[in-house]
Amino acid sequence: MWGTPPRQGTRGRWPKPRRYPPPDLCDAVVVQARAHRGVVQVTIRRVYGITVQVEAALRAAPVSRLIKPSGVERNHLTLHQHTRRMGCQVHACSKEPDGLEHPRTLAFAYDHFGVPHRGRRQRLAGPLPTTGDKGS
Repeated sequence: MWGTPPRQGTRGRWPKPRRYPPPDLCDAVVVQARAHRGVVQVTIRRVYGITVQVEAALRAAPVSRLIKPSGVERNHLTLHQHTRRMGCQVHACSKEPDGLEHPRTLAFAYDHFGVPHRGRRQRLAGPLPTTGDKGS
């Protein structure tokens, strides 16, 4: 969402339009406190939205009611494995935001719809015999 901030006086240029987050955006961050190469404390910090809005989004989530570091780290690792531009010390770069957004979208689509996950497995029916009782 674009908007122009108010002018800070009577002289000088008018401020350029800026991008603002939508008012209904709800986002939180998992913060890990580490000591001696181990996680000591895990806290959740709200970035956008109000606390009630973040809690309502967590209650409505189909998977989990908590923001867990393991889920966040698993998601980051999957994204880095599928998107070369997200890794460390790579020769690929994105000069425009679309150059990073399109590979991320493709990686998410592939992960959600192309890769068979263990959590989405369904038991298949038994094999049908083709040649009597011994073949399958």
